[in-house]
Parts: sequence; C-alpha cells; structure tokens
Amino acid sequence: MVNEKLKYFEQLNPEFLKNVCEVVVDELGIISEKSRGPQLEIAITGLLQGSYKPAVLVLTTPFRISEQLLKHMGGFLLETQERPIDIRAGVWK
Repeated sequence: MVNEKLKYFEQLNPEFLKNVCEVVVDELGIISEKSRGPQLEIAITGLLQGSYKPAVLVLTTPFRISEQLLKHMGGFLLETQERPIDIRAGVWK
C-alpha cells in the first residue's frame, strides 16, 4: 500500500497492524521530497513507535543522508552492487 494509506490506518485503526509481522518500505529516498516525504516520515514513525512493532525493511537507492537516517531509525545499511537481473531499456512492440 502507499505510505499515505498506511499513515491513515495507523492513525484511525491501529488494530490494523496487530497481526503484521513485517513491513517493507520501498523508495525511502522520497522522504526528502516536499510533497510525499512528510507522509512517509509519519508512516515510518508510526511503525517504529506504535503499539505493534513489526520488523521494518526499507529499500532505497543511496541518497545524501541515507546512512544518517537509518542510524536515527535504529537500523543499519546493507549495501550490494549485485544485480541478478540485467536492466534492459528500450521499446518493445
């Protein structure tokens, strides 16, 4: 689900997370965007400080403050250069 929807559930129906063990947050880098960043920050804070504490895995490409942010969240950086599937760009018909 999008982070705005997660924030909604955290605030209006916290029981929603009662049986959730793991949450994957994709594109952590948008946290620095003016439009969506604050929503993502609130959603992640709700996960980390709420009554139910699922394991949180965040995925991102490196960005300026990624290591500082992960440290602040109590997390760590696991970085890899491995790409099991080649990226192919083009137009297919």
